Amino acid sequence: MHTSARKKVAKLQAQMTAKDLDVVVCRLPENIVVLTGFHNVMGWAAVFVPREGDPILITPTHEIGYARNDGYEGDIRKVYVFDVDNPEPPPVQVNMRIAEIAAGLNYKVRRVGYEGSFEVVSPSQLAAWSIVPANPSLDGLRIAFPDAEMVDATQQILAVRVHKDDHDIARFKVVGEIAAFGYERLREICLEHPTEAEATGAMQEVVTAKGIGYKGARFAMIWPQVATGTKSAIWFYYHPSAQRRIKEGDVVLSESACCVDGYYLDLTRTFVVGKPTERQREIWGLTKTALDAAIAKVRPGVLAIEVDEAARDVLRDYKAQFPHHTGHGLGWKYHEPTPLVAPGSPHVLEKGMMIALEPAVYIPDYAGFRNEHNVIVTDDGCIVLDDASPVRI
Repeated sequence: MHTSARKKVAKLQAQMTAKDLDVVVCRLPENIVVLTGFHNVMGWAAVFVPREGDPILITPTHEIGYARNDGYEGDIRKVYVFDVDNPEPPPVQVNMRIAEIAAGLNYKVRRVGYEGSFEVVSPSQLAAWSIVPANPSLDGLRIAFPDAEMVDATQQILAVRVHKDDHDIARFKVVGEIAAFGYERLREICLEHPTEAEATGAMQEVVTAKGIGYKGARFAMIWPQVATGTKSAIWFYYHPSAQRRIKEGDVVLSESACCVDGYYLDLTRTFVVGKPTERQREIWGLTKTALDAAIAKVRPGVLAIEVDEAARDVLRDYKAQFPHHTGHGLGWKYHEPTPLVAPGSPHVLEKGMMIALEPAVYIPDYAGFRNEHNVIVTDDGCIVLDDASPVRI
């Protein structure tokens, strides 16, 4: 297990001590990545974290090689998938492995932590087959620990995820470089006047085709939406790409989540097909200045609302046209709850926090303008993770 994951396990164990938890079991792919470095394929997996010592990974037999390649060197318990000699359903086998591990512990377990409040989740690599722990998983824990209290450990797990380290920064930079393949292709294909759907497909194709294998990436996927013309003005409601054909002079706003081996960036770029008008250039420039102002404000000890205010001050003449937050947390999911950069936010920035900053202006029946950078707070400012895809009109 690489040093970064080992440190995160230690942080979780410290959280467990504070919460008086004897065991934490995580089954969500996003938390398995955090605690082991392994981004699983099918979702039939778990990581068992004792109060002391190394975690134990539970995963299908055919994914063990992937786990080893992802840097996990610890104990692995096997799940057999579509195996006539092991006919129990894989989720049942995961529960069986948990019970076997529990039976081998040399201490009494009184309180067991589980992922009780994760509702918006990131999928495994097989996103079309997303597996989310629910009552059967909780029942499995109760069988494995019949005398223990089940405790929602969501806040303890999230506390581990808030701060990113140098290993994480390097991984997120790779996501930014792979996402740049998609945004470069988007600019190219828009000159050919495709439909929004065709432009979306072109981004997806190149990110997967060029991303897998890039700097060792095993999985690369982007989920873009492309909104053009006046539709870009209502994009913050996540209207999907459609059959509208992109024309010369259109504003193109593309929002996307890009995932590489379980690490996520949240990206938006806005540009004009062909030569921008004076009005397009003016409003685009204001949103870029607002983004730069927000980034310049980021450093440890700064209130999240101060970063929000820095962006809103630039866009003060468009107050009603900037209806949402300036930024939000992210990392092993498209959106994470901490920190929230918005009016009224209680958060104070700390080193290692990761933020997607996205000030915007949406003018009804005209166009929407939003550019977005993902940053991580450093000792004296922040590092931009997605500068491989330049913000330009």
